[in-house]
Amino acid sequence: MRAYIVMPCLNEQRELVATCASLGFGPGAATDKPDGTLVLVDNGSTDRTFELSRDIQQTSPPGTVELTYEPERGYVPPRRRGIDLVAQLALEEGVVAEDVLILQADADTQYQPGYVAEMRAAGETAGPQTLLEGRAEAAPEFALEHSAYQALCEQVSASVRALCVAEADDVIVDDKICAFRLADYRVWGGHEREYDPHGEEIHAETSRLFLRAKSYNARKIIVERATAQPSRRKLYESPGLYFATSGFPHGADWVARWRRDYAGIDSFEALHQSHSPVHEAILLRQCHDLILFGVLPLWVGHALGTLATTDALRARFAPLLRLLPPLTRDQLRHTPGLVLHTALQLIDTQLPQLKSYLAENTNLG
Repeated sequence: MRAYIVMPCLNEQRELVATCASLGFGPGAATDKPDGTLVLVDNGSTDRTFELSRDIQQTSPPGTVELTYEPERGYVPPRRRGIDLVAQLALEEGVVAEDVLILQADADTQYQPGYVAEMRAAGETAGPQTLLEGRAEAAPEFALEHSAYQALCEQVSASVRALCVAEADDVIVDDKICAFRLADYRVWGGHEREYDPHGEEIHAETSRLFLRAKSYNARKIIVERATAQPSRRKLYESPGLYFATSGFPHGADWVARWRRDYAGIDSFEALHQSHSPVHEAILLRQCHDLILFGVLPLWVGHALGTLATTDALRARFAPLLRLLPPLTRDQLRHTPGLVLHTALQLIDTQLPQLKSYLAENTNLG
């Protein structure tokens, strides 16, 4: 199996060289024999990103780094452009789509030694209709500097962990530490832009891809030894927002409302104060974990008849599942973004019910 790493780049001059080196490419790489091919997709950078990309290409073994450009800004277009180039490269190299493993990567994440090899080995044994996901871990310096923040996140998420499904049923995917076969990607329909009923783009493109994949009976496998340390850039930009949403991306309108209503707690220090806005942020984090890792996968699994979770947990979730409309395999296949949007809308439209449910079912409600 041949590994191709697709990395979108937009103004990434600060971390790009170190990220590529962590994968075995360019200056500072620990090996002169990188595992696979790196595809760097510039998305209209205005800093030195493209110049650094050329340097990474020139200092890597010939043919191991490919550069391309995607003028349409966003999350989906550069990922799609990179995968299109992978398909072209594989065709030229005589590699069939079933033997092409696409690893999605971010330009500001540090990948630990052996990451690509672990993902490739898992891909070789997993078989078709499989999405692979590595493990994300906090960088030691962040954990040390913001130990109180880490502890608060863990305490709140732990309060709803008993309400989350088993990993076999989980449908949320971390874009930057996942992989899939090119053949499966084609069956699943590829990355697509989607919009909510108000015309706002729905993000989480790889979770949406996997929701579509689930309609083809795909599964997700966790590759425990493929680890990475994601950038905390978005967290530093807005600690309160990142905390309240468990890091899940919302549209511009939702984010604008958050900044308007919770501006006073959008810092690490403010989150450790005991007052009403912080309590509301804690509730929002609980609700995001509950919906994304409990309600959504149970709703999807019920529609597909593929649940691995217990009858007791399904019964426990019955009051929340009744808040959602019936779901079909066809909806998952053609409008996964609207499925995700509908589930998350419960946080905006049914917050009192979610709050009561959490009060009854957690020790932090």
